[in-house]
Formats: sequence, structure tokens, C-alpha cells
Amino acid sequence: MPAYLAKELKDYNDKNPNKKVFVRTFKDGDKLTASYCDENGRDLSALSSLLSDESDRPHGKITAVSINPSDGICRNAYKILVTEQTLSGWGPMLYDCILVLAGDRGVTPDRANITPEAVRVWQIYYNNRKSDVKTLPLDINKSTPDPEDDCVSDHETFGVIGNPQLKEKGILNIVNQVYYDSGIKTLSNLESFGLVYKQKAKTEPSNLFELYQSFLQEVRNIKYL
Repeated sequence: MPAYLAKELKDYNDKNPNKKVFVRTFKDGDKLTASYCDENGRDLSALSSLLSDESDRPHGKITAVSINPSDGICRNAYKILVTEQTLSGWGPMLYDCILVLAGDRGVTPDRANITPEAVRVWQIYYNNRKSDVKTLPLDINKSTPDPEDDCVSDHETFGVIGNPQLKEKGILNIVNQVYYDSGIKTLSNLESFGLVYKQKAKTEPSNLFELYQSFLQEVRNIKYL
């Protein structure tokens, strides 16, 4: 399944004006997130799409966090913590956004568990995206004198239990890298199409009547699954 681009998301919204999808990004020190959301900022998950009979609606979320010091310095990179189920073909767009958010700190895969789908994303970054993604290796055996690249890797111990692909030649090298934005245009393209969710400013009701009207509107907006 090819990875969808910002233009495909715009096309989806043009064809589905009543269920538009946006990308929301968040950066707060030790945490990065990128997710698909509706026009009101509600995250779109696999479960919500299934319950609303919109299984073809792009959904998913990726979270990256700073690496625990007990795992090593790891070049001060973020690591992928959680990848919630994404609609096939729409996950790479969120990974691109995470790499852009990470800036010069970069991102590395989870240090133990990684799915076959995630491995394919990192393979494409490593093998086919050299024009806009830079990589630097992590030292998982402490074989170099520089402690900055020292980093724990439990892929061989725990990862292979759920992902035999990690035993294949070269895969461990790919997941023991830090990946950096080196010209990724995905997020800027989304912004140019107006597809990055912007938090709407809330205005305070000026009197009791407006407060009551606001309350009624909130009640009308509640949807029971």
C-alpha cells in the first residue's frame, strides 16, 4: 500500500465535505504527537471509525517521548512510544510530521517492541528517503568511546517475539538508527492546503443569556455512540 500525501487528504476532504479530516500536531518538551482529527479537534481512532461506520475515514495517532536516561543518551533523540492503529497507507504521513516536530533531536523506533508495519516505514526512510531524511547510528554495544550514541536495544530479546521480521538481515541496523528531518515537506504541504488543525479561540459569553445559549449548543453537540 503506497503512502498517502497531503494532496490525497485534500482530495478525501473534497469528496467528503461532511466528514473532513485534519492533522493535529502537538509538541510539549518531552512529548510529541501527530494524529488525525475531525473539524472539532476530536481524535479519529480505529474504534471511533468502526462505531460510526466510517472505516474508510483516515484515522490514527503517533506519540513519541524523550528516552529514559536508563536507556542511554541515545543522541538525545525522541523514541516512538505508541502508534495507534492507522488506516492502511495513512500512517507514514504522521511519522513524517513527528520527524519534523522532533527537529534536530531526531526520532528512533521503540527500543524493544516494533510492529512489521512500523519496520516498513523505517525501511523506506533508511533505503528510499535519503533526499529528505538523515540517519545516524546508535551504539548498542558501547563499542565507541563517545557515550552520546550509547543506547539500549532490546529488539533481539523482546522484539522478535512479536515480530520475526527483526531476525532478517539488516533490519536490526535499520531500527537502531536515529532519523532526522532533512527537508521533509509533508507538514508544510498539509499547512498549505489548510489541513493542519488549528485550535479555535474560545470567547467568553458576555451575559447570562449567552451563557445559557452556549450551554444548549454544547448539549446539542453531544453524540452518543
